[in-house]
Amino acid sequence: MDERARLLELIRSNAVNYEHFFAGLEDPNWLDFLAAEGFFRSPPPPEEGDDWVRYPGWPESAYLARVAAAAPERVAEIAEAIPGTDNERVITDLAEIAASLTAAPAARIAERLREWIAGRPLHLNLPHAAASLVSHLAELGQVDAALGLAAEILHIEGQERRGSFEPQTEPVGRIDRWDYSRVLEEMVPALLAADRDRALSLVFDLLALAVTLEAGEGDGDYTYIARPSIADHAQNNDHGLIDVLVVAAREATLAAAADEESMAAVLAALASYDLPIFARLAIHLLTERGTPAEVFAALHNREASASVALWHEYSQLLAHRFADLDTEQREALLELLASEDPDPFEGETAEEAERRRRRRLLERLSMISAELEGPWAETYESLTREFGEPDHPAFLSYVTSFTGPTSPLGVAELTALGPESTLEALATWEPPGGFDGPTPEGLGRALEEAVKTDPRPYAELADRFETLDATYVRSLISGLAGALREERGFAWPALLGLCGWVLAQPYEPEAERGERDRDPGWGWSRKSIADLLTQGLAEGPVEAPISERERIFALIAELAEDPNPTPEHEERYGGSNMDPSTLALNTTRGEAMSALVRYCLWVARREPGDTEVSLESAPEGRDLLERHLDPVYDPSLAIRSVYGRWWGSLFNLDRPWLAAHMEEIFPAAPEEAALFAAAFDAFLAFTYPWPGGFDLLEAPYRIAASRASEGPHSRTMHGDPRTRLGDHLIALRAYGTLDLEAGGIFDLFWSNAPAEIRGAVVRNAGWTVERTENPDPQVFTRLAETWEWIAIREEDEDAREVLDGFGAWLAAPNLDPAWLLQQALAVLGRGIPLDPDFSAYAALPRLAKSDPRSAVAVLRGMVETDRDRWAPLGSREEIRELLTFTLQNPDPAIRAETHHMIDRLIGLGLSDLRDLAEETPQPPEPDG
Repeated sequence: MDERARLLELIRSNAVNYEHFFAGLEDPNWLDFLAAEGFFRSPPPPEEGDDWVRYPGWPESAYLARVAAAAPERVAEIAEAIPGTDNERVITDLAEIAASLTAAPAARIAERLREWIAGRPLHLNLPHAAASLVSHLAELGQVDAALGLAAEILHIEGQERRGSFEPQTEPVGRIDRWDYSRVLEEMVPALLAADRDRALSLVFDLLALAVTLEAGEGDGDYTYIARPSIADHAQNNDHGLIDVLVVAAREATLAAAADEESMAAVLAALASYDLPIFARLAIHLLTERGTPAEVFAALHNREASASVALWHEYSQLLAHRFADLDTEQREALLELLASEDPDPFEGETAEEAERRRRRRLLERLSMISAELEGPWAETYESLTREFGEPDHPAFLSYVTSFTGPTSPLGVAELTALGPESTLEALATWEPPGGFDGPTPEGLGRALEEAVKTDPRPYAELADRFETLDATYVRSLISGLAGALREERGFAWPALLGLCGWVLAQPYEPEAERGERDRDPGWGWSRKSIADLLTQGLAEGPVEAPISERERIFALIAELAEDPNPTPEHEERYGGSNMDPSTLALNTTRGEAMSALVRYCLWVARREPGDTEVSLESAPEGRDLLERHLDPVYDPSLAIRSVYGRWWGSLFNLDRPWLAAHMEEIFPAAPEEAALFAAAFDAFLAFTYPWPGGFDLLEAPYRIAASRASEGPHSRTMHGDPRTRLGDHLIALRAYGTLDLEAGGIFDLFWSNAPAEIRGAVVRNAGWTVERTENPDPQVFTRLAETWEWIAIREEDEDAREVLDGFGAWLAAPNLDPAWLLQQALAVLGRGIPLDPDFSAYAALPRLAKSDPRSAVAVLRGMVETDRDRWAPLGSREEIRELLTFTLQNPDPAIRAETHHMIDRLIGLGLSDLRDLAEETPQPPEPDG
């Protein structure tokens, strides 16, 4: 067997050798030998799954692309003989190959590409490779081939606009907007240089088609609304593909109009399209390049000067080029502008029409005010005195924005004034009006910040706020609540008096609709009082004094009967919009019930040290809790969630009371499933797994596990409650509270929960174990048993979605490394990748210290199960650390396996590992 035969055997023996050989091949002398041996004939097809397609790279075509410039004729022969394929990576290589060939073969391959591209979306680097080929063909004089391929790359069609209330069409290309723009920038200059007129037609036709498609059944060109300026401007809205094509057409006209002759040709080409966008492009071009005669002809055009669609470009031509006109031209143009008589509006009086005409003349003269002289200057001054200087006259409408309500006084200014002067300012200041002017809401926000910083003097003056707007009262109360969060205390008597006064004010919840500039009534202040009490009753150095117990409970009792949330409010904002516990936090009665629990805890803390803590310390609070637990009295899901959220506090406060009311808090009846979910989902979200209270919670856990196949009852801000349930059960299993017996709670949950929920629980368990420091060793033993139980059960088509999350477990430093590697190999052996892969890669260097052979085997399994082969590229450092360590192992088998992995990874693109592969034999050079 000669050297080349041995080489072929080596290359064909396995994928690692094959990929490594072609990845490092740069010599065109191999072309004949490899072609004669049957290479370059079998491009790999795309790999498809139920919801994915992968285009594997073909090392052979990538090699041809690398050596095409060095041996164009031979590469052309080989490339043209490659069979047709739907593999986009191979098509991309062919485009790159053709871009290095001479005219004829490049054009032939371009025709194959054009046929393949037709009707397909383009991905990866193909659009840019094809664009480079277009430029190459244009430079070689193959204009037909270049334009044909360019037209196919840039093809657009209409599709229904997503998110529109009525059917609307938008133009879309085969490539995304960013790529479309880049491709145009690359191709158009070369096409213009090869054939100016046909290149302009290509771009103009695409723009005309895009505008027509967007118009749909209408016949208008309204691009001047979304893109009022042909030039780049902040007033231009993102208008998708039309914006890209407007810019391309603008730049193409500027590039093409290099002299007088070409200028005339470009203007003629634009005039051949009967859409305002092309007239706007022509006016823009004249602004940049037009002669005085051309400028005057365009300006002295009554139709253009009066056109709404052309106004911005016309105004810019007037503003920038009026100075270039001679005296006679100026006078004629001014007479035209002054003689314009806008079409009358329906119902408009003659006086109103004349006033509108004068204002319109002012806008036009304002564009050239610096150039006006004599009577025209006097006319402009007279109109300015009548109407004032026009705002943004170059635009039919001008969009401004502001960040939110503004204040006439900043926080620093209010602080400098002090509370007394601030009260006077609040009482006397009147908002000036205007869209972006200061408002009571803005002033209230500044007041809230000033109060939060220095609450004591404001709290002492709280009763004097009764004469002020509700906006400022709410801001004062919110500022004091904020001060409590930052442990800044104050005296309560005057503040509680103000709160009682607010609750006595007339209040209609359904009339409480938000306004931009001020509070619509007292409802928002009521909610702020509930927030204040919840914060003021929290245990800490600034909690309210017990001497105010009676007044504080009176406020809570009043707020606990607040209509908000009404059934209508809950139906509108709850359900699919917001979960009950989040709704409770954002409604007055919901927050008042949280304040009630805090109140009961607050009172109990003040009992003598030898007195047993219970709700008997606050019987008024207990009675209120029981009243709202009755679904007939208060059917609100938001209120029911409060009991689940504060379950742990109620357990610590009065376990017997809680035990007696568990069935009311978590009702088991199917017809009360929504009430159960509201309370139990809140419990899961706000409470950690509770082994000490499991005897009370066993029944609710079992009910929730039996319903795990059902979707959430509402949209939740805390993740899917079924995932939280699984997290709880995993933790209780780790604590030894739950077992794995058939029919048990854990088994019941695992039998009912969907695969995506089970997978999330597995992954979360890994993260939790990683963060757990120095627990009882039995915790890890039980977790390992739980994983093995899960792995055995997952034998169906859901196994991949559930078990791939074991990648998170590898990061846990307290789990046995040998066990982790063994389980990882078992998962990979089933063709399931480890996820998150970056976590697994990061763990391998640490795990290799315990079992280097298995660590390399896990690396191999991760590479083999990676669909896209991209993950290793993002973990280069960790992979290098692992391989460096295992290369130093005295076991030759481990070192050999490491070398195999290095070769494989180099073939996947990790070429920076070559320095680790010095001992790997390289393919010998061929003879001749």
